[in-house]
Amino acid sequence: MHTISEVEHGENNILSSVEEANMSLIDNGFISETLKHYWVSFIRSAKIVKQDKMILSYSRLGIDKPWYCDDTGHMNAVELNLSFNQLMYVSIGQSICNGWIPELNDKGQDYFFEKYWKDFLITKIESKFKAPVNVSEFSGLLRITKIRAASSHLWFNLDYTVVPGNKDYPQAEAFTHAHSTMTLAITNYNV
Repeated sequence: MHTISEVEHGENNILSSVEEANMSLIDNGFISETLKHYWVSFIRSAKIVKQDKMILSYSRLGIDKPWYCDDTGHMNAVELNLSFNQLMYVSIGQSICNGWIPELNDKGQDYFFEKYWKDFLITKIESKFKAPVNVSEFSGLLRITKIRAASSHLWFNLDYTVVPGNKDYPQAEAFTHAHSTMTLAITNYNV
């Protein structure tokens, strides 16, 4: 098993000023191509940075109204999970393109687009709401906290924090309204 990062983060420091300054915008064309299989896209813009051994992405998100049920006036678990999934795909894809994942540093955009829809397997997702979130406008911070190769799979542990509104950068855990964790495998990643 190869671990490139195991991250511990403080309760009151979602994104440091160093991380903010080094974030680069993810191209909207890349986001659109990545999310073309979805009927609705949550991501309005996204930024990403690799800081030491951790990969962070920050996104402004939202949808006008739910597409699968009448509007409840707040985010539901379906919307939380889908926004997490979308930011996960975009973040891992951009990380592969940037050469930030050692096990995939000889791969690129073509590899990602070939693999992501059929070979990315979410094996576990857990979510918790602390307060209602307006689904029309919210911000999300995704952290890739651990990557390890085992057998023919590449495993990722991810963490996702949602705050209300489109804040430039959430600064304190006190703003957190929803939180999710995910375990993901890229199956047959070295094929």
